[in-house]
This record gives sequence, structure tokens and C-alpha cells, in this order.
Amino acid sequence: MLEIPKVPARYVFFGVIHPERAVASVAPEVFFEVNNPNDGVKGALRLRIILSRISAQFFPIETVTNIYTLKNEVEANIRSVVDLIGFVEGCGYDVEIIQVLDLANGEATVFGVDIPAIRKLMNDNKIIAGKAFQLYNKSGGQYLRRCLADLRESIRNPLDTGTFCFRAMECIRQYFVDTFDLDTKASWLKMRESLGIDRDELDFINEQFAKPRRHGEAPDISDQDRARILTIAWTTTMQFIEYLNNDEKRV
Repeated sequence: MLEIPKVPARYVFFGVIHPERAVASVAPEVFFEVNNPNDGVKGALRLRIILSRISAQFFPIETVTNIYTLKNEVEANIRSVVDLIGFVEGCGYDVEIIQVLDLANGEATVFGVDIPAIRKLMNDNKIIAGKAFQLYNKSGGQYLRRCLADLRESIRNPLDTGTFCFRAMECIRQYFVDTFDLDTKASWLKMRESLGIDRDELDFINEQFAKPRRHGEAPDISDQDRARILTIAWTTTMQFIEYLNNDEKRV
């Protein structure tokens, strides 16, 4: 069993388990060793869950350079405990980390529910919502709805961002399979040519993140990588919406 770290706690994370009406608790407290050299996150985590309320202290051994990357690592460890509770109870719990307090300087960071890189991208593309909604009951609408469902999960599950984003891209590709009666290779080519998408961008998501995760590996994902993956997926989806609205002409 991991002993209480000899270094002082630096960060305290607060959160909640959903659905709140399905109360979850962990007794006694749980300790984790956190060691992700690729993201520069190394230390220990002390976790308490009481009546679905989360309190987690992080004891850093190395300097934390990105609070959002640390948040993703902490959340992943908390999810692993909550997943076990859900397995035993037969309940689909979800974890929301709301805030972190830096004990060294008293600074509090409240985590937003959006992704800053995507918020910035979509601020310039508000009109796309109306165009997308018009497609829901038309040809291509079912593929778009499945794509958006996966994009939702990519936001909610940081470490699985690549998996869900690439599956969203595969939902779009399936439209080209069914519409033009194409095999896998031909449908990817048709999709990229029709939407003006660079293969290297899609390969970045699949080869480094989605494929390893599908095969049970746990690839590290930094906050910067996550922003890039999400931007590629959102841009591709917007191109697909424009393509369908332009009567299947290349955007």
C-alpha cells in the first residue's frame, strides 16, 4: 500500500460524481502514485469520495508546468476508482472535476465546461449550428448525429479524446461508404478529397492515440495534443456539414 508522501500537498482538486442521486463513497481514503514523465506529472494522489463529493490532494515531486494536464491525470486516476464502484453497483457513474486550489499561493482555478481552443474556433463559426440542424432529417443526418455524439464524449473523457474523435471521423467516412458504395480505402480517399482534409492530420489522431487505445494501450496525451486533436475533428465535422449543405460538392 502506498504510504502518505513526505512532501507536502500542493494542489487540492474538488469535484462531484454524477448522477448525484446515485450516491457513491469511498472509505477509507485511497492513495495513488502518479508518474507520467512524458507529461511532466510525478507525485502522489490522496483521494476521498464522500456522498458523491470528491476531494483529492496532489503531492508533487516535480514542478507542475501545466495545470490542465495535471487535471487530466488526476481525473483519470479518480475515474479508475469510480469505474470500479460503477462495476460493483452496475451504475454508469461519471466524474466532473470542478476546481483546484493551489495551496502554495492560494490561487483557485475553476475548470470550464468547454475547451478553449474549440470555443475560439466556434466563435467564428456560429452559423454552422443552423446549417447542421437542417441536415438532421435529410441524407447524411444520421451520420452527423453519431459524429456529434462521439465528439461530446471526446470532451468528457480527456484521455480518450483521440479514440472518440477518430470514431467521429469514421462516422463521417461511413457516409461515403454507404452513399458511393466504396470500400474502406476508397471511402477515406473520397472523404479527404471531398472535405479537403489532410491525411497526415487524421493519421496523427489514429496512429498516436486512437489505435493504441483501441488495442488496450494507454498513450499519454498532453493538453496541447488534445487541443490539436479536437481542432482537427471539429474542423472536419464543419467541412462535412458544409459539404452536405452544398449538395455534396467539395467545400
